[in-house]
Amino acid sequence: MGSRSIIRTLLDSVPGKRRLGVYRFLPFFFVLGGAMEWFMINVRIGRETFSHILCARVTEFLRMHRSDAIPQQPMKMTTSGHPEDASEVPWIVEG
Repeated sequence: MGSRSIIRTLLDSVPGKRRLGVYRFLPFFFVLGGAMEWFMINVRIGRETFSHILCARVTEFLRMHRSDAIPQQPMKMTTSGHPEDASEVPWIVEG
């Protein structure tokens, strides 16, 4: 028996082939995704979890990019409430 026939036998042993087709494997992947998410949130490697590292990196990224976008000096505003030179402000798109 080759490895292909073993895999095929294993896949065919999952019920629902005629009615659900390949979607019969969906519950397995759902449980696998939930287990992976639980592992990433709760399991500590050293003193850190994946969630702590991700939050720290996202915060650092946002802090770096927001400090570039915030003008260092107050801008002169026109009567309409927009800066006089809108090309200096990256979040205002003229159009």
